[in-house]
Amino acid sequence: MMDTALVQAQAVKAMADRIAHEAPSLMDLSSEQLEQIARLVITQKLTKELSSAAHIAGIDYTTERSLFIETAGKTNSKHTRRGYTEALTRLEQFTDTLHIAVLELSPAQAATLC
Repeated sequence: MMDTALVQAQAVKAMADRIAHEAPSLMDLSSEQLEQIARLVITQKLTKELSSAAHIAGIDYTTERSLFIETAGKTNSKHTRRGYTEALTRLEQFTDTLHIAVLELSPAQAATLC
């Protein structure tokens, strides 16, 4: 009798092989099938957005900011802390103009700050 985990692993491999070698291209699909795929893609995009929003909601930015400032730099320099505080304040002012939280800032948006 085969081990259940082995059977499951073989089933996963067989499915992966089918997908890799037998999957149609988008050009092979009917309009209805393309619509189904489009709905799935939209669902995946929205799922990713909601997951990101939930992750951000779970971060206590105020506490994390304070901890970052308290532990800024290897030398525990007040000048480093002041510089980091000023830089974060500028960043927060920038994100306020975008009407987003600092944690929602994308790399593309951050690049416009420079």
